[in-house]
Amino acid sequence: MLKLAHKFNTTVAQLQNDNNIQGTLVKIGQEIVISPNKKLYRVVSAMPQGSKASNVNLLSHKIKRGESLSVIAKNYRTTVGSIVAQNNLKSTVVLAGQTIKVPAAKGFKITNKTSVKRTVKWKRPTRGYLSSAYGYRTHPVYKKRSFHAGIDIAAPKGTPILAATNGKVIYAGRRSGYGNLIIVSHANGYSTRYAHCSSIIARKGQQVKAGQIIGRVGATGVATGNHLHFEVRKNGKTLNPVSFIN
Repeated sequence: MLKLAHKFNTTVAQLQNDNNIQGTLVKIGQEIVISPNKKLYRVVSAMPQGSKASNVNLLSHKIKRGESLSVIAKNYRTTVGSIVAQNNLKSTVVLAGQTIKVPAAKGFKITNKTSVKRTVKWKRPTRGYLSSAYGYRTHPVYKKRSFHAGIDIAAPKGTPILAATNGKVIYAGRRSGYGNLIIVSHANGYSTRYAHCSSIIARKGQQVKAGQIIGRVGATGVATGNHLHFEVRKNGKTLNPVSFIN
């Protein structure tokens, strides 16, 4: 159901509401109602999980360009649902310059060490829809629970793959399950990986600019269909790419 929600720019909650479905599983051949671009959000709590009202501070936050509610919630150690409920938002889409109230744990303070700062924002590496998120999942081929170190963006074969930001190509070739893989090194210890390419355009040692075509979407390596597997790493540690491109 999550894939359908992404594909039609709606939410799982909206699909459940339109079809009177309690769970998130649908069967092949099942007919459902879809309301494209219509979004319903279910909010469970207006406070950070595990917090009582007396232990919550409301902090004012002016949204910076490129920030999302998920990033803000993480920085303040709260939840997206808490922010949505506190501000009576109709969706999770927010605009730069907008001021919101953030329910943070009592005693939480913004210091120089707190990561409430402008978020790095890069180019989306290809067109398409998110078919698999970052984190633990059941592997689509091996059918075992494992950690997915990036995100998958489903797109037709041959769709251009773009460098997310400026950098230097440090690998361009075949690598086991990744299939045809491109690795680009960026400033401040960051690197990005672009896997399952049908073809590689960039070459090792080449300097690339943000938005430059470096390859094309495919299904090489261990893959069930045409898509881009995209990873973001800092000093070798994987990070959620959605925080950088959405």
